[in-house]
Amino acid sequence: MSPITKILHHSSARGSGRQLVSIIVPCYNEEGGIGATAEQLDRALGDSERYVFEFVIVDDHSMDKTPDILADLGNRYPRLKVVRLGANAGAHVASRVGLEYCSGSVAIFLTADLQEGPDLVAEMLQLWEGGGDVVATVAERRDRGSFLSNLFAAFFYFLLKRASGMQYLRDARATPRLLDRKVDDRYCQHAHPRH
Repeated sequence: MSPITKILHHSSARGSGRQLVSIIVPCYNEEGGIGATAEQLDRALGDSERYVFEFVIVDDHSMDKTPDILADLGNRYPRLKVVRLGANAGAHVASRVGLEYCSGSVAIFLTADLQEGPDLVAEMLQLWEGGGDVVATVAERRDRGSFLSNLFAAFFYFLLKRASGMQYLRDARATPRLLDRKVDDRYCQHAHPRH
């Protein structure tokens, strides 16, 4: 059974043509694996007739050697954008920052350890091409995290619901993993309203 669930907000099917896909990877203290993650993403998600990929890795102010490794990776992989947060703020804030820095017609979130990795990208893109503006995955288990992490998560999902028009997630374990550009733009407007 697929861990992907298409949820609520839906548009007409996407047109043909080559689309830029932004893969957003929040990370924190990943010195042991971030190099392998970048290499695996680059190898597994090569550009094709349908898609061009960019990778946006957002470092949530790692305290280990992750920033140095990311600087090196940025020089080795031209499709890689590296963003470093000025303070540790949590994965949901790092995800939001990734949305602000990505350029794609669609954004897909992957974890730094690639537990939900590149193998799901094709299936999510197929749902997006069919008109899904938001695609979520359902994890077998969900780490509840700290109070602050859960607070940021609740705010992230509150803004996402407002931006996408979603009424609810059918499964409490569901995590939005793909956002269409128009949902991304509306989300960023809600996260940073102009006065």
